[in-house]
Amino acid sequence: MVGIKALAKDPRWAVDVLRELRAGDDRYRSTSTAANLDADVNPDSRAYWDTFLAEIRDLEQAGVVVRTGSSRTCRPRSPRSVW
Repeated sequence: MVGIKALAKDPRWAVDVLRELRAGDDRYRSTSTAANLDADVNPDSRAYWDTFLAEIRDLEQAGVVVRTGSSRTCRPRSPRSVW
């Protein structure tokens, strides 16, 4: 599970790690339970967000990366569902 609301959480790094893990075992998945990054704060945030979305496009389409939105609005999942 990865937060994507703030640049400090560096979701692009998490995507890099996910790709590395999946190179050895394609069962790895990522779920992000947070509001989207406020990309309109400044041009750097916009560039980061647009790059992030481009980097996860294929993973989202394959169901590997799932963005559920705010953690206040998503139902808790069993820890066992992660495995």
